[in-house]
Amino acid sequence: MVEQFSQEEINKTRQQLGYSQQLETSLQNQQNIAQNLVNQYDALKAGIKKTVDQSNDLTATIEKQFQTLKDVTSQSDKWLALKQKLTKAEEDFNDALDKSKKINNDLEIEFNSLPIKNFSESALMNKNTPIVKSVEPIPKPVVKERIKSENSIEKAEQKPQVNETKEGGAAPQINAAPTTDADYKLSALNNPKPSYPPYSYKAKQEGQVILLVEVLATGESGQISIFSSSGFDLLDESALSTVKKWHFVPAKKDGQVIPQTIRVPITFSLKNF
Repeated sequence: MVEQFSQEEINKTRQQLGYSQQLETSLQNQQNIAQNLVNQYDALKAGIKKTVDQSNDLTATIEKQFQTLKDVTSQSDKWLALKQKLTKAEEDFNDALDKSKKINNDLEIEFNSLPIKNFSESALMNKNTPIVKSVEPIPKPVVKERIKSENSIEKAEQKPQVNETKEGGAAPQINAAPTTDADYKLSALNNPKPSYPPYSYKAKQEGQVILLVEVLATGESGQISIFSSSGFDLLDESALSTVKKWHFVPAKKDGQVIPQTIRVPITFSLKNF
């Protein structure tokens, strides 16, 4: 048996169905809105994660730069410490150089006060003067003062020859020939000045070298040795190599040229170079 519904009930049911469809549509809309919110949240979360990663990278870069700065600072401290050590070493070197100059001057004064006729290599060793170095075999020094004294004795023994004139008078004429020592100072010789070694100049090395030079009858140098060192090998070698090329005026005895050994002082002074 078919149940009969009134028109009113049918309309009421249709109305309820309409409400149900509206409610379903509303729920669907709410669901869509919720899904959009979820998507926006995920996007925001991804953005935050990316920002955090970038922040971490930036932090790592800053830490690396800070470590580099610390390393540079450490190196700078080490450099400053090294510079202080070098400055102290330079001061010690200058003090030692001043003491060496004073000792060298004292030894030179002591040597110059000795009688030259008593000079010998053994006496030199006993006086604690610098050891003689030579580039060639060391000759026995011929001392100028001794030669002068011998020449003066010979001159004193020579009697001037006197020629008588027709009137019976005497006209004294001395026939003695000149006696001179070897010389190296004439400007006409054009002897070059020893060069200052670059390292010695930079290190502020100064001193005087006294060389024993054998002047041959030809005016050339023979054997050369160091009579008194400057205290610095470079200065000594510069003096030796230069004087070896010099030209000299040979010594004369009774008008005859002879070989003679002389002393040649070479002074290395920074203010003169």
